[in-house]
Amino acid sequence: MLDDGRIARALYRQLLTCFVVRAFFTLEPGKTYHHCWHIDHIAWQLMRVARGEIKRLIINVPPRSMKSIMVSVAFTAWTLGQDPAKRIIAVSYADELARKLAIDTWTVMQRDWYRVLFPAMQPRSTVQRRHEFVTSQHGYRFASGIGGAVLGRGGDLIVIDDPIK
Repeated sequence: MLDDGRIARALYRQLLTCFVVRAFFTLEPGKTYHHCWHIDHIAWQLMRVARGEIKRLIINVPPRSMKSIMVSVAFTAWTLGQDPAKRIIAVSYADELARKLAIDTWTVMQRDWYRVLFPAMQPRSTVQRRHEFVTSQHGYRFASGIGGAVLGRGGDLIVIDDPIK
């Protein structure tokens, strides 16, 4: 007999689209989720980035199309879950947006469902710094506004969210 919970966890781990939906309901409880084909396509392209098939990806969709939740929040959390040693730099047009997206990512990563999915992804500290959190395997997600200081930092993945407001 199949265990529905086990199947769901496997889907969240393997398919970014499923993980995005779970992250959406974590961040927007009580709101209605409207799935559309572009979410599947963006998730497919992001999974290609994660596998190293493509090095650069530009996503152009209208505002309120879930790109920030998908890319800056869900994709970075999912990527660190897959490999806690990854170094991620997430840049946004404004420092305040960068901080909000970092907090949203931290919120997803602190949920029980996330910890069950990715038990190897352990934060080095239970206290999140304003713009950065580091994993026990020395990976990190560092957030900055366009004018912020990212010099001297290396990144395996660089995400730029809305560079032009």
